[in-house]
Amino acid sequence: MELEFYIARDLKFYLKPMQQWEYPRSAFPVKAAYHEDAWHGKLYVLEHQVMRCPLYQVRYDWKPPVTLRQKLPTEGMKMMLLLDGNLHLDIPSAISWDVNRGKICFFQNLDQLITVAENCGVRYFVCPVEVLVENLDWEGFPEGIYDLTPAMHLALDEILQPPSPLRDGGGWLTTRLLMLLQSLQEHLKTPKSGKLYNREAQLNAADTYIRNNLHRTVYYEEIAKAIGMNESTLVCAFRKHFGMTVMQRLKHHRNELSLKLLRDMSRTINSIAAACGFESPDAFRVSFESIHKITPSEWRKNNVS
Repeated sequence: MELEFYIARDLKFYLKPMQQWEYPRSAFPVKAAYHEDAWHGKLYVLEHQVMRCPLYQVRYDWKPPVTLRQKLPTEGMKMMLLLDGNLHLDIPSAISWDVNRGKICFFQNLDQLITVAENCGVRYFVCPVEVLVENLDWEGFPEGIYDLTPAMHLALDEILQPPSPLRDGGGWLTTRLLMLLQSLQEHLKTPKSGKLYNREAQLNAADTYIRNNLHRTVYYEEIAKAIGMNESTLVCAFRKHFGMTVMQRLKHHRNELSLKLLRDMSRTINSIAAACGFESPDAFRVSFESIHKITPSEWRKNNVS
């Protein structure tokens, strides 16, 4: 197995497997370990086993600020739990989150852009989550970023400072992760209906749904159904939370995506218009001009060398 990383999206490198005698000390069983020294920094990945899925413990230690593209070999919903430090997680066209200790993230994409500040060391767990969620008798967690509850902080503190020695480190880690997820489940569910009641989580899930569907027309009804909220409640709560309507938020995300795609000179204006959900290049031009006062072609000429 190879784990791909990119520096600033372009410089690609593969992590080198370590010999067993080189493995960093860990309280949990290590199935495999990888490392790379690149661009004034060090990167380590330890692969643990949690039930039937791999759990990667990733550690960056960098001097200059850096943006890394991380490509994981696993499909489906993934969980990121930050153990130390701060980072910015960006999934193109979908997610842009500032993540610090005390946050847990769920996302679908295989590729992630991770920005680490100058002289910042970070450490986190990332793993497929479906297998763990199966044991909670629940379909899963909405894609989004969540604050840890006090009970979840206790589980995280135990993971960071496990007792020594551990007779079954893998089983112990699995139990603590299940405790953490169960605490989040209880935080997001009502005892009677099992539906989400955490309003912020619902609205963030609505925003993620919009960002994941920028290429087509989306309707209030389908967004409300996707997050389990009444349509009229969605309209009012969304505007109060984000300071703009759903359609204004959709326009905002399409504009952000169009600026990102315009920097890619291999993309035509027509293909960008389609990717951003506009019915025609003319509709894209009119929307773009209403924001920037110049056409997409003029913006590209002025801003992309």
